[in-house]
Amino acid sequence: LSGLYIADAMKTFGGIRRLSLSNNNLKSKSGEYIGDELINNPEYNMIELDFKGNRLEEYGLRRMIYAATTNNYLKILNLGIISDFGLDLISQELINLKLTRLTFQEDETKPFSEKAKEQFVKALKSCIENYEDFNVQKIKANLISEDERIEQYCAERKNQIKEFKKFKLRNKALAQKLLVKNVIKNIEGKKSADKVAVK
Repeated sequence: LSGLYIADAMKTFGGIRRLSLSNNNLKSKSGEYIGDELINNPEYNMIELDFKGNRLEEYGLRRMIYAATTNNYLKILNLGIISDFGLDLISQELINLKLTRLTFQEDETKPFSEKAKEQFVKALKSCIENYEDFNVQKIKANLISEDERIEQYCAERKNQIKEFKKFKLRNKALAQKLLVKNVIKNIEGKKSADKVAVK
């Protein structure tokens, strides 16, 4: 019921910019009610929402992640303790999130499977490859070895992009030089032709 009361307060009073609900033993319904309020009102100006230590479970997580793709103001979100299901959901919606920071915790009683972690890493790589401005630092996954792999990949990708940009600049400069040479050649050719006596 606490989630419902909070959602009602959001609707009634509005203007709640930052809300910390950490370690309150909140479950799925809290994520559903609060998520629905943010989804139904995409201009609701809540900036930060913290569910640290809570387990929003399947439907609550689904609504909160969807809210993070639709609400225009929510920028900092802690989803609390999640399972493989939650990690898969994040992987699927990662590129659509409007957040500047996303945090979540692994369930110590049921750690992430290798498959779920691989899918998450794959989703991050895809974001890095396809969106130059994607900031991997906004994801605080606490996956230890995976974090290191992501950081390394991100660094490699940045170097690739940097080298590619240099290559494009070199090609552009070369093309400009060739254009100038061709223009000069054409002008000189025209001058030579003008000097030829016509009989």
